[in-house]
Amino acid sequence: MARIRSLFKWGIFLSSFIPLYLILSYKHIGVQASTPSNIPFVGGAEVPILTVFWLVLSMVSLTALGLVLNVRKSKEPEPKNVIDATNRNEAVTSYILVYIFPFVVLDLSQVVNWIAFIIFFAVIGIIQVRSNHLYVNPILALAGYNIYDVSTEDEEMTLLVNGRIDDRPAEVSAVKLSYGVYIAV
Repeated sequence: MARIRSLFKWGIFLSSFIPLYLILSYKHIGVQASTPSNIPFVGGAEVPILTVFWLVLSMVSLTALGLVLNVRKSKEPEPKNVIDATNRNEAVTSYILVYIFPFVVLDLSQVVNWIAFIIFFAVIGIIQVRSNHLYVNPILALAGYNIYDVSTEDEEMTLLVNGRIDDRPAEVSAVKLSYGVYIAV
């Protein structure tokens, strides 16, 4: 189960970079590779190989995020009495500026830049997955999810809500995604 949870965490992390993948797929449309000439119907065709790579990575990442969101439906939600809630959506803007924008201007036509990209991307991933900051995800924000720091009678937690929490205290039903991170159902 821990292995599956780890794979889900990495899937959520990868999905947070879908805007980057789409930008890079467009940016690298000119990088072509020829298919082997012995393949029927497409032999010798020029394929935008990096564009295909980025689009496949986008689809895999989006699928992983969809699986995570569907898994929450199979869990029993816990009632949480919200005493105080603070909106934390500014974290998504910081994430985009700090992590995604630098990759857009990176020239991936050179091997040394690919190595730097992979190392930096892996370091970001390890930090995000280990620190459970996976909820800071532009795709979730685009889907209407808001991030809240919430105080309940029992704990302080991060809560993802598809919609908004009113300023007044309320009870929400939530499913635990990881330590201290819940999603409202």
